[in-house]
Amino acid sequence: MLRTRTILISCLGLCLAATRAVAQEDLPQDPVGTEQTPSTETALFLEIPSVYGAAKYDPKVNEAPAAVIIITAEQIRKYGYRTFAQILDSAPSLFTNNDRNYGYLNIRNFNQPGDYTSRILLLIDNHRLNDAVFDQGGAGTEMPIDVDLVDRVEIIKGPGSSLYGTNALFGVVNVITKRGRDLKGAEVSGEASSFNTYRSRLSYGNKFSNGVEMLVSGSFSDSEGHRELSYPAFASTNNGIAKDADRDNLYYYTGKLSYADFTLTGGHQWRKKNVPTAAFGTVFNDNRQHTLDERTYLDLVYQHEFAYQLNVKARLYKPGQPNVLHKIISLYLTNSQAQVTQLRQAWQGRDSDAIRATAHSLKSSSATLGAHRLATLAKQLEEACWTAHVEQAEGLIMLIEIAHRDACVIFRNELQSSPKEAA
Repeated sequence: MLRTRTILISCLGLCLAATRAVAQEDLPQDPVGTEQTPSTETALFLEIPSVYGAAKYDPKVNEAPAAVIIITAEQIRKYGYRTFAQILDSAPSLFTNNDRNYGYLNIRNFNQPGDYTSRILLLIDNHRLNDAVFDQGGAGTEMPIDVDLVDRVEIIKGPGSSLYGTNALFGVVNVITKRGRDLKGAEVSGEASSFNTYRSRLSYGNKFSNGVEMLVSGSFSDSEGHRELSYPAFASTNNGIAKDADRDNLYYYTGKLSYADFTLTGGHQWRKKNVPTAAFGTVFNDNRQHTLDERTYLDLVYQHEFAYQLNVKARLYKPGQPNVLHKIISLYLTNSQAQVTQLRQAWQGRDSDAIRATAHSLKSSSATLGAHRLATLAKQLEEACWTAHVEQAEGLIMLIEIAHRDACVIFRNELQSSPKEAA
């Protein structure tokens, strides 16, 4: 019995050895030559990139205290990304959308209406881009950067409020632009695409022998957008079709100058976007409705590394534009007073259509500035006119007049207590 068991085990071992030999003969030969380093060893000698946005200094990615995604200029060129939104959409758990006016960035499906990317901090070369009114960060064409000038995009997912404040609740996106040495001369580019979209760029960058490094660039873009857009909510006007109301026109200039431990960056952007959605109670299918954005900023950074890993960094920056919030509040105070007066006059004339239209405009502007009590009353007045309960209008108008006076007091106090220019 023992001899038989030994013979069976020996036969099984021979069969396994023969099978292994046949399998090795069927495998293709390794195309990598003996002089080439295997990929597992190559990875040990690759340069590990640094990331600034995770800790406000430049640790290696594998040492950063956060989940970091880096999208490089090579990846942007390889996959043909032509907009900032396309770059962001390529990252896991990030997606963008737009309302035909601005673009919005979302992380892990957090995107409640009225949240204008205010929970995500957007930076260009470590300079904050979220505005001072709604804390909005642009993810569309309002982002003042040409994708051809992007060196890498750092995406740090997760809370970063301890470093940056409330805007960094869901994450930080830091766009690092190219340096003069990356261009080594002049570049001219142009492109044409669908919807009669044309873009052009002129750039020059270099690093000189005296240590000065510079990059200047100007970009222009013009797009007609969709010729026709359908909105069933406005079916009573032109069958709900908005024609030639999606145009997007913009230009921006950027520059970077470095010498020794100092780096000066700056930029200027102008953008005009037609809005086809009849936002804020405007007239549908009127291509005169548009949003105009303009931004100018300067940023001076000093950074020096001393002995014993002591790193000193100082930043001086100025947006270079007046506080837009003052203009918006002042305009609201003027317009809302006129609208409240129009409501009283329309009620005296028993013009329900005028009451409804004025209440809709007052509701939109009040909700935008956070006058929620006034916006709620205006909404109730608008609904009363739609449902033919006009008898409720007089009482609602009286409440609106009281809520408007209270809101004006709050807004005027805010104007007096806040500085007139953004620091």
